[in-house]
Amino acid sequence: MKKTTEELEVDYEDEYVIASLAQQNATKIALPESSDGEQLPSIVHGEPITDRRSTFQAHLAPVVTTGQVKMVLCKLYQNKKIASATHNIYSYRYTSTKGAI
Repeated sequence: MKKTTEELEVDYEDEYVIASLAQQNATKIALPESSDGEQLPSIVHGEPITDRRSTFQAHLAPVVTTGQVKMVLCKLYQNKKIASATHNIYSYRYTSTKGAI
């Protein structure tokens, strides 16, 4: 018996509504774009993992401003493998002086 897959019609409107609600309920905080004399944070590179012809590798850097985020991304994109990857994903988070995320 040959198994086949069929396309299903998916309504993505619900996902948009959820994303919109999350953005509306998000706490807005003022973050510095950059500061004078800002330096590139050290970047730690994880071991690459290959699964089904896809390679995944984590890169970590401690950042405190959006300017540092941009600096780290620019440095990472200088690597030809990272720059030519089809699905680069990144995230970052800030903590307040009280330790809240």
